[in-house]
Amino acid sequence: MKKFAFALAALISACASVQSDYTKFDSLPADTRGSTIAIVPLGDQNGSAAWEAYASEVARGLAQHGFSRVEIEDGPKYVGVISYGAGETKESTSYLPQYGQTGGGTSYTTGYGYGGSYTATTYTTPTYGVTGYIPVRQSVTDRYFSLR
Repeated sequence: MKKFAFALAALISACASVQSDYTKFDSLPADTRGSTIAIVPLGDQNGSAAWEAYASEVARGLAQHGFSRVEIEDGPKYVGVISYGAGETKESTSYLPQYGQTGGGTSYTTGYGYGGSYTATTYTTPTYGVTGYIPVRQSVTDRYFSLR
């Protein structure tokens, strides 16, 4: 498994961070210059705007290896089948510590005694530590993209 950043990730999730793992099981022929490929959808993804965006991105990548995209009716040398989708979304919550002053500092005292009223100021070295926790919620959705 390899980690990768791919322009396709931006299409899959425009507003969220994406971490992708992939396994590569291909070997292109030695010379693909001038080869034609038709990119077709799997099942009910035909005609989808998302599918066309993915197909266009794949075609741009394959063009760097000498392929040109054609329609299936044009009798391409290769056919690429694209499939994509999403699994269930899992929600999780973790907690980050919040740090602040936990004690010490300046304190003021006033009162009344035998000689009248008094005011006192005391100072001790402040102490710092965890003052609470902030919840952090995360949604993770498994997605897949396959080109055969």
